[in-house]
Amino acid sequence: MITKPEFVAHTPSSPSGGWHGLKDHLEAVAVDAETKAGKLNAGRLGYYAGLWHDLGKYNSKFQDFCKSPCS
Repeated sequence: MITKPEFVAHTPSSPSGGWHGLKDHLEAVAVDAETKAGKLNAGRLGYYAGLWHDLGKYNSKFQDFCKSPCS
């Protein structure tokens, strides 16, 4: 059984796919953005941009939408 994290970033993309937790998603994007922005000497800025890019997904309306039975 696939369990849903408390806060989700994305619903499963297939029946066998797992939920993508929001915290894990934001941290992974932040690290990736830091690496890429580092080539421009802007690693820290890239990290924070990646960390904040989906911050609005913590909104309860978005979470309710993602966790509804039709998603």
